[in-house]
Parts: sequence; structure tokens; C-alpha cells
Amino acid sequence: MKTKLLFVLSALFLLLFTACEQEQDDPIDYYFCTTSATNDAQWDLYVDGDLVGKLPFVNAVPNCSNTAALPNLLHMSLSQERHQYEAKDGLGTVHAAGYFKTKEKGERKNGESGGGIGGSTLAWSCDIVIMSVFE
Repeated sequence: MKTKLLFVLSALFLLLFTACEQEQDDPIDYYFCTTSATNDAQWDLYVDGDLVGKLPFVNAVPNCSNTAALPNLLHMSLSQERHQYEAKDGLGTVHAAGYFKTKEKGERKNGESGGGIGGSTLAWSCDIVIMSVFE
């Protein structure tokens, strides 16, 4: 009886464990830019507290039909979870800050961004995400 109960409990535990295990989502390619022209030097972009680089200025945010500026944007691959961002000038003044999150499930692609300082736009284009940060 104990062996049978132990077997059932083991099978139940294994079933629960595999059901709770999350699938590893593929990373998403992000390209970052700003549409805010500044008289100062370019802003530094931080994602999740890490310096990514100088945020390039563009007159128009690139898309599938306008990819000429894409190679000049900051690029990084990130996991499909919520990330924090900050855009700071050389003196450390924060001009934009908030969060962004994207999720890709098959053909469905969802994204959101928000924050308390400045703003951002988040757009899927050509299987990449282009995020524009502004003051």
C-alpha cells in the first residue's frame, strides 16, 4: 500500500513540476533611439541599470519601409520580460525613465511601455522592436 501511495505521489509531483516549469522564450531584438533634439551631448541609455550606450537622435523613427537609420540605432537582444530604462545627460540628469515589456507568442506580438519621466513609444516592425525615448 505504501509503495502504491508513494508511486502515485511521485507521479503527481512530477506532473505538477513539469506543468509549472516555464518555457524559455526567445530573446527579442530591440533598437533604441530618441526623437528629442538636445543642445547637450547625446543622452546615455541605461536598461535595467546597465549602460547600453549613447542614444542616437533620429528625425523619424525607422520602420519596415524606412530602414536606412536602423544600423545607427542602439541594438540589444533582451528577454521577454519587463525592463526598466533611463535616459540621462552627461551630468546625470534623467530626461526619460520608465519601463517596457514585450511578449511574442507565435504570430501574436504584444508590447507596452510607460513611465514617470518623459515618454517612449514601442513599435513592432519587421520582427524587431523599435523604441523611441523622448523628453
